[in-house]
Amino acid sequence: MIKIALDLDDVLVDFVGRFIDFHNEEFGTSFEVDKFVYDDGYYQVLNVEPTEVGQRFKTFRKSPHFKKVGPFPYSIPLLEELKSLGHTVHIVTGRDTGRLNETKEFVEKFFAEQVSWERVHFGSDFHEDKNPQLKHEICISEGFNFLVEDSAKHAFECAEAGIKVLLLDKPWNQKVNSHKNIVRIKNSKNPTSEIISHLKT
Repeated sequence: MIKIALDLDDVLVDFVGRFIDFHNEEFGTSFEVDKFVYDDGYYQVLNVEPTEVGQRFKTFRKSPHFKKVGPFPYSIPLLEELKSLGHTVHIVTGRDTGRLNETKEFVEKFFAEQVSWERVHFGSDFHEDKNPQLKHEICISEGFNFLVEDSAKHAFECAEAGIKVLLLDKPWNQKVNSHKNIVRIKNSKNPTSEIISHLKT
């Protein structure tokens, strides 16, 4: 049996795509996903200060576009297949715990039959918890064998900690350093078969 963790935003759910729709409508921009090539924040693409990005995220979460954030077509079938193979599935999100209730409602709405709330972990490095746990620390403490991730930063930190990372191919992770524990999943639109095959190796 394998213990596998999956990131939430842009691994299981389409966050960036819905944010771009909101931003283009709200601010008159014409961004597309392939323009988001920076892993450490959106401010370079949006050409605003980081604090302004935070404000725009808050506005996004109050907009009708946020209600359209949902699973990718492959997400639920992927989780179902992982469970059917006897693997233990967890979610490790980079969201801060200030979004706990929002995240709980979302997970229970879309993934309640695949992942219990007790198996959802918050591994953010920017929230204000007194004793925050980073993703690689959670992966170690929980004994995860694999992490499915989209962030170059989190992927590299977890790989350095000895966790095998399956990195979904995204515009913002093209510059990730090569590592023996990182495998790039090239078919990010339908990654199930690639992910399953790497779990068997």
